[in-house]
Amino acid sequence: MSYGWLRSYKPIIESDTSAGNSVVAFIRNNGRLVSVARIQEDQDGRRITGKLKSVTCKETIRALSCGDSHAVLLSEEGRVLCLDKANILRPLDNLCNRQVTQVACGDQHSISLTQDGQVFTWGQNTSGQLGLGWGEPSAMSPKPLKSLSGIPLVQITAGGDHSFALSLSGAVFGWGKNTAGQLGLGDTTNRHAPAPVDCLNLKKTVWISCGGEHTAVLTKGGVVFTFGSGHYGQLGHNSLRDELRPRVVGQLWGSKVTQIACGRHHTLAFVGPSNKIYSFGHGEQGQLGNGVKIDQSVPLPVQLPDQIDDQKIEHIFAGGNHSFALCTLGQESEERSNNLRSSVGKVTQAIDEKIIYKWISECDSKSWKKGQKEITKMFSSASCLNGSFLDKSCDKHYQTSPKQSGLDFSLVRGAFRKLAKKGKVLTEVEAVVQHTLLPSLYEEPIGVESLRVYLVLPELLRVLHKQHRRTDLTEAVAAAILRLHPDKLQVLGDCWSSLKPSVMTKHIGVWKKALSGILRSGHILRTRDPGIKHLLQVLGHLHRANQKSVETQTVPDSTFCMEEVHFNPIFLEEDVKLWRLWSKQDVDQTPAIFCRYPFLMNLQSKINVFNINAALTQRTGMGPFDMFLMGGACSVL
Repeated sequence: MSYGWLRSYKPIIESDTSAGNSVVAFIRNNGRLVSVARIQEDQDGRRITGKLKSVTCKETIRALSCGDSHAVLLSEEGRVLCLDKANILRPLDNLCNRQVTQVACGDQHSISLTQDGQVFTWGQNTSGQLGLGWGEPSAMSPKPLKSLSGIPLVQITAGGDHSFALSLSGAVFGWGKNTAGQLGLGDTTNRHAPAPVDCLNLKKTVWISCGGEHTAVLTKGGVVFTFGSGHYGQLGHNSLRDELRPRVVGQLWGSKVTQIACGRHHTLAFVGPSNKIYSFGHGEQGQLGNGVKIDQSVPLPVQLPDQIDDQKIEHIFAGGNHSFALCTLGQESEERSNNLRSSVGKVTQAIDEKIIYKWISECDSKSWKKGQKEITKMFSSASCLNGSFLDKSCDKHYQTSPKQSGLDFSLVRGAFRKLAKKGKVLTEVEAVVQHTLLPSLYEEPIGVESLRVYLVLPELLRVLHKQHRRTDLTEAVAAAILRLHPDKLQVLGDCWSSLKPSVMTKHIGVWKKALSGILRSGHILRTRDPGIKHLLQVLGHLHRANQKSVETQTVPDSTFCMEEVHFNPIFLEEDVKLWRLWSKQDVDQTPAIFCRYPFLMNLQSKINVFNINAALTQRTGMGPFDMFLMGGACSVL
């Protein structure tokens, strides 16, 4: 049973409800019926909720979200349907080939999250609420939000003209209208692309709810932060002042809030242990449930009906000027609670020991095609890889930062070791990564979580090297790393700097082994190929990251040295000449030059370089040998 304390009607909600400024919708009849009520104003300007009208659905609906006057529905199969002002349902054909897991609506815009972690937005873009960047017009059909690519998202949500996305490790990203500080960024400037709300880092955010011009955030510990417009007291800070940064709702401190929901100008907070709902903000339409139609700027308990005493509140909803509580009794409570959790949204499936065992055990059976599809789906998704293998001990992955990847590398190594037990499975993974995942990686992702893929893939390369596989994939991963925007490559370098020495040593070993394998094979001509240059550059970035790392975690320079590789003197003479010719040019503008990376050479090769350069200097004048010494040669000569 549900209780709506704006009007007297009590519809039976089975899984989800949503309310906009002028529309309310409920899912009923096991998901095959959507009941809709339209809100109008009478001659005196009072808002009147009309009668419920039912819309029959051909497919089962498990979630919905209402905008100002429209609604977006999500079916069990992951299809998106739009409900217009005339209550006519139409499928959103542009997303028909994608499995959508969540939908959310602002006043005049909509968002969807797909199973492979991609975000699509459409509708009005007057304040940047689509997140597509400056100058992008409104979009009638869904467009991908590329800047969030690779981030393992668990929630998308939208308010009036602003939007938010929440990552698996609690990172919060907001975009759109910010005139009242509803993005929590400390200013009132609109954002036309997702921006990280840095002041919520490490707060362990688990849920976000948006109002018309305010936002509420719930942490894993039950703490509520609010920010944005406080004109009606909807922030709960006992004032009507706007807040430009997230601020704790002090009167809810210690109450262990388990759910939050924002209406247009009001906010609800549910305290699960005590089965109580608190409300604050605009109350003119009775949406606060306190028996009077006045505003309140501090959280106060909602006056629930007496018959609810024997029932458990499973979920609270707010939207427009409405508030609802879904209540259940006995066994129905547990079942309804599970249904609600699934209707809120599904997280992209993670790669774990269970599914790897399934692939290995079924790869020689008739059901292998299903396994191949699963491998393709998971290993082609950066979001899936970035959301797998998390360090969940003491919630460490919630501490993700450039100095903490949030990964449990023992899980990463264990997973790829298991995959390597079946060559058939490993070959499938290798092909998907090389031909689908790597070309799809975005060059300017935001957030550290989107960079985890570059820390995970070297473990795949390690098991491939142990099986003496070719280095094509290694070179392709190196090229993908170097395609990153310089700022993002710098962040990845910070991640490398923070690695434990044992992990750093393994990462260095991956690129060294690929490079030394080529050199020892006698393919000297290949040393001028782009692939060789990419391997050298990655090792160069790793070397710089190692030099920046905390002193107690630095691996010795000898870790980088390829002792087993003996360079041909003729090749070295050519390399020294190139080095002298291109010494003042940026690395990206030159061919692969080994003298730029003296830390890779053994002692004999360095001595040979020293002698060759000395002879050339006598004939032609001073050379750039000081740079070679600064690169590490002087420490051993």
